[in-house]
Amino acid sequence: MTFPRFLPNLDYALFLLLVAGFVAAQLLWLRRTRRLRHLHPAVWPLLGFTLVGGLGLVESATRGVRESVEQKYLLLLPTYVEELQRLGHEKLTLATPADDPLYLQIVAREINWLHLNPFVADIYTLRQRADGKIVFLVDSETDYDHNGRYEGERETRTPIGEVFEKAGPEIAAALDGHRAFTTEPYTDRWGQWVSIFAPLRDTHGRIDAVLGLDFDATEWIESIARARQRWINLVGAFTLLLLGGSTIVAVLRADLAERHAVEQQLREQTTLRRQIFEQAPGGACLCGLDGRFREINAAFCRLTGYTADELRGRTLAEITHPEDIAATNRLLAEITQARVATGSIEKRYLHKDGRTVLVLVNAGLVRDAADAPLYYAGQYTDITERRRESLAHAQIERQLLDAQKFESLGLLAGGLAHDFNNLLTTILGNASLARLKLAPDSPASGSLRCIEQATETASALCRQLQAYAGGGPMVTKPLDLASTVQATAELLRVSLGANTRLEISAAAALPAIVADPSQLRQLVMNLVLNASDALGARPGTIRLTARVTTIADAWLSTARAGRELPPGDYVSLEVADDGPGMAPGLQARIFDPYFSTKGQGRGLGLAAVLGIMRGLGGALHLRSAPGQGTTFTLVFRSADTAQSPGTTPPIPPAWRGSGLVLVVDDDHHVRPVIAAITARFGFTVLQAASGAEAIALAREHGAAIRLALLDITMPVMDGFETLVELRRLQPELNAIFISGYTEQDARKRFPDLRKMSFLPKPCTLNSLGSALRAVLG
Repeated sequence: MTFPRFLPNLDYALFLLLVAGFVAAQLLWLRRTRRLRHLHPAVWPLLGFTLVGGLGLVESATRGVRESVEQKYLLLLPTYVEELQRLGHEKLTLATPADDPLYLQIVAREINWLHLNPFVADIYTLRQRADGKIVFLVDSETDYDHNGRYEGERETRTPIGEVFEKAGPEIAAALDGHRAFTTEPYTDRWGQWVSIFAPLRDTHGRIDAVLGLDFDATEWIESIARARQRWINLVGAFTLLLLGGSTIVAVLRADLAERHAVEQQLREQTTLRRQIFEQAPGGACLCGLDGRFREINAAFCRLTGYTADELRGRTLAEITHPEDIAATNRLLAEITQARVATGSIEKRYLHKDGRTVLVLVNAGLVRDAADAPLYYAGQYTDITERRRESLAHAQIERQLLDAQKFESLGLLAGGLAHDFNNLLTTILGNASLARLKLAPDSPASGSLRCIEQATETASALCRQLQAYAGGGPMVTKPLDLASTVQATAELLRVSLGANTRLEISAAAALPAIVADPSQLRQLVMNLVLNASDALGARPGTIRLTARVTTIADAWLSTARAGRELPPGDYVSLEVADDGPGMAPGLQARIFDPYFSTKGQGRGLGLAAVLGIMRGLGGALHLRSAPGQGTTFTLVFRSADTAQSPGTTPPIPPAWRGSGLVLVVDDDHHVRPVIAAITARFGFTVLQAASGAEAIALAREHGAAIRLALLDITMPVMDGFETLVELRRLQPELNAIFISGYTEQDARKRFPDLRKMSFLPKPCTLNSLGSALRAVLG
């Protein structure tokens, strides 16, 4: 049995696998550290040359060891061949008996050679029979275990004439007159061997037989393995040096490139900072910790009238107004002690020409890498001219802040009312449906009616929140302000304290205003009750005055709502009291939701007033001071400048419809209530919890669907997107949007709603029925 010829290269194949693993790890690490592009491309041809050349070196070493061992073994052949031919080996035949003296003499001589050369495992001669078979002629007894005895089948000699089973090309070469060495070790049941063969000639020079020597292949294999391993180690060391060196070079190149990039960036930033510093429209300077100027830009020089050379060496204090030096020092101390990162101050500088310049200073401290202070940096803006208009700058700022506050609080209030209205729809709808299923004299009817009343009370609270948000439900129409105020005030007289006097005055023939009657009554009620609370138990007067007022820009600039109105004549209502008045801090908070100075109350009254006036597009003004009472002025648009949205006609008591209605709402509490109320009016109802479900139902039922009732705010696909898809399937589909937002708020949030029908939550039997009848007839 011989080894496959490719097996000797398995060691190099394993070595290549290790190299491949190392290369993969190297590339992965370089890629993760973003250094791969810095690996020199020459490393790959060098690596390929190294590995291919290494294989050649390893194979060369294998051949060298093989040839060296062969030469060592072949040195024995001439002596053995000559001796056997001299002894007359040619005289032996396949019929020679085992006790033949010549045969025994040759066996003894072979055994002697084995003793003299222990590395030889076996010596034997072979002859080719007439049938071509190779058979043993003389085989030595071999003491393989070196115990001095010939024991067992392995150590006893092979009989004359037994067929030689491992005959190969080497035997044929010997029979042709050549010495031959086995190219690879072979294995039998006794071990691994390598063999050499040489021709034996007769006295006439003819090839008579073949001499064979077997050697233990261990030395041969180990010698080759050691030689290969040495060269593989050498190639591996060079490969490691190549890959490791290339990795180090890639890291150094990447770090160097990064350093160059950082340096370039720093140079660019330095140049940019210098350009910004020099070309800044405002003044800029750097001062040492002692307050002396170090760097000054042109704008600062223009601001102070000094040149840069004149300012260098001077201190901040030298050109600062004496009254502002202490404040400047406090600011610098706070920055230095890290109580603030940066600070600002308005201060006066002494211009070179003697005048005073008012400057807004923004200052900071530049620190080094160890966080130690280096110098102060300052930006300077001339606000001398701006200060002359400072009162109107401050007012604008306050207006912007108020607008932002009211907008954010309005969004919060509107969102809360939206969610709460969803809950109220479930409660009110289920209570109404349950009560309709009971007999009028049922004991439970009263309880259900109490639930309905409580829900309606909660709904009124939602309307106050929505009113604050500027989107309360309005049914506006032309109104006589004077008569509405008179009627509402008369109803409130009984609620006022005994020491409170209510005075009402109205100009004759006031123009009509456009407002919601209930909300106008709420305005009057909230303001009168607020004035009454301000008076408390002390005697006082509340005055309500309706008239036409000329509004100027100055008045509008300090209004709490409606600053965008143009100046001109407006119908106004003043609600004034001679109570204790309010300090500025209190005035800034009284319109906040849930803010109250009373021990009880929800703090929504004045917030609702503000929201209603915003919703009406009017203006609200507050004038108050401690000890001088409080006056609220409401300004309304007249009927000829405002438009009123239409209203939904009430539903006749016996009206019923028919056909298929699709209800789409993601709230699993609200959806079945709306569906049940719709079904009460004779409709067959389909329910969908999402836009996708609604579209699927529309595909299934097609034109049989007469109307879609859709919630506006739904996840993934809102009501408008859902309706667009539904109308792709059924272009003439009627639709009513139902939302916890008010109609005004919904129209602001969703401009496309202007062409759609709308129904606010919580919806009742009457409101939903009226909406259905208005759309379907």
